[in-house]
Amino acid sequence: MNYNYNTMGKIVTIGEVYFVATTIDKLKFEQSAMLGFTFKGSEMSVAASLSKFGVSVSHITAVSDDILGEAAVAWMTHYGVDVSFVKKNKLPIPMCFVEEGIGIRSSRVATMSLQTAFESLDPKLLDWSKIFQGCSWIFWSSASVNDKLSDTIKAGLDIAELKGVNVLADLSLHNPSGLPWFNENKEWTKLLSISSTVICGVKEMNLLLGNHFGYDKDAFIDSCLSLTKEYPEIINIFDKITIGSKCYGRAFVGGQYFETKEFEIGTVLENNGTAEAFSAALLYALRYYDEQQALNFATASYALKHTIYGDYNTASVDEVLRVLVAKDNKNTHGAI
Repeated sequence: MNYNYNTMGKIVTIGEVYFVATTIDKLKFEQSAMLGFTFKGSEMSVAASLSKFGVSVSHITAVSDDILGEAAVAWMTHYGVDVSFVKKNKLPIPMCFVEEGIGIRSSRVATMSLQTAFESLDPKLLDWSKIFQGCSWIFWSSASVNDKLSDTIKAGLDIAELKGVNVLADLSLHNPSGLPWFNENKEWTKLLSISSTVICGVKEMNLLLGNHFGYDKDAFIDSCLSLTKEYPEIINIFDKITIGSKCYGRAFVGGQYFETKEFEIGTVLENNGTAEAFSAALLYALRYYDEQQALNFATASYALKHTIYGDYNTASVDEVLRVLVAKDNKNTHGAI
């Protein structure tokens, strides 16, 4: 298992892209005559944030060979993501229809469960040597794991391992349908054995291993020890915790626990895309800093994304650093 510090090459993300339609102004579908739409995907969102940080990033996926596929590719290009390895075929992009909740009314989601363009992608059609040329990290997440997608993802991870590319997996992410994956799919086991760094909390580790640990510091450490015993290839485990309008990060690296100071978020404008902001910032920071400093940076980005509307983190590196160095600001704590 490879894990290299301070690697400065490009980053590759791999995962599904979704067409998501939502009602306007949080109306119910029966009230709305208009829909807004966007293209989502946890891994694509991470790629977009990395591009904003000035990182060269390529996304691997497949889209439909029609106007929706063209729009999805244009969407990624707009956010500065390299689409050279995006394939097209005759199968559709997955679609989700979201009725956003408010107050005590929860959100509702309807999905179209057809075989998708990415699910049908033959990994042999991808030029993996070219994909990993000058690459330092590949990112995958639980949002795109199922029995049809895991072969393509594993094909990429196997080659990444041979080429000494670091692998980061985020097990805390879910697809736009919000469907659980741990209880239905076992494909993640062969993917985790190729991943040196993971983002997950006690909840995910309990589901993975069938444990019943609590959520405090000691329980997190015990969970990490259990996970690394089951998957000795995992070296670094990162997590973020939100309590009301405050958050902090914690990690278990090389058998050692550490955490950040608390960040006071203030007014929470948006929750969507916050986990992806953490993942992207961690990938960015591990290129420049040690794990403690990288966790500080990632947690600051996570906190900051709560104040930015929309699915994509449009904060720059300078904006995140300003959060970190503002020691005297009563609403912000911690410094890199």
